[in-house]
Amino acid sequence: MKARKHTKQCRRMVIIAMMAFAVLMLPRAGAEDQKKVSKGEAPPATKSIFGVSTMAMFYGKVYDRQTGVPLAVKYQINAPGGSVIRGKTSAVDGRFQQVLRPDVAYTITFYGNDIFQAEEQFEIAAVGGYQEVERSFELRSIRRGDELAVIPAFDVDDNSVSDAARDALMEVADLLMTNRHIQVVCKVPSDDIDAELLRDRISHMQAFFDRIAPCLNARVTVVARRMPVDNDTVVVEVGKHVADL
Repeated sequence: MKARKHTKQCRRMVIIAMMAFAVLMLPRAGAEDQKKVSKGEAPPATKSIFGVSTMAMFYGKVYDRQTGVPLAVKYQINAPGGSVIRGKTSAVDGRFQQVLRPDVAYTITFYGNDIFQAEEQFEIAAVGGYQEVERSFELRSIRRGDELAVIPAFDVDDNSVSDAARDALMEVADLLMTNRHIQVVCKVPSDDIDAELLRDRISHMQAFFDRIAPCLNARVTVVARRMPVDNDTVVVEVGKHVADL
């Protein structure tokens, strides 16, 4: 019995010694290389042992662009070939992490009821061994009343949307198409303007969005407001979004 027990102990010690040796032999990046990795730069190539696949721990935090507060949002990582990884950032500190293959171009999309959808591309360099890559993101939160655009929309004493304003208004429309959970308020100045001209401008502005896509019409509210801007300018603000409904 004593001999068997002694044999088991010896085997255990040998296994522990082999594991410790393997850890010591694993490639390790120096301090400067780790800094490069955290910045998304590729450190010098290293060798992996025992045929272990090279993988990367991609991690970081998501913050509010304006306040710096961590955000709890959903995200989706797309890779060439159609593979998709979905996850959520921590509600406590906005942290996320995913194990990814290096030397691949990825697209990460952040979305949720309280943010404007954002998309970024990134690539993890191949270094020949395990690595950790840190990347943080700043996103724009949705706040009711936030100003999205100030657009000179009409020619003087004219009631139709000017050609010069169409590109800027199309950007607002694109924002609405991407973020289907929000509504906007388009404010037309009402100071020192003929009542009939004001009504026509409101009607033309509403019709502009309706022509782009009928679904936008219900999500764009055009109203008359007294504002400290030129009478030919409109102000587009965030109205309701899902969190308000």
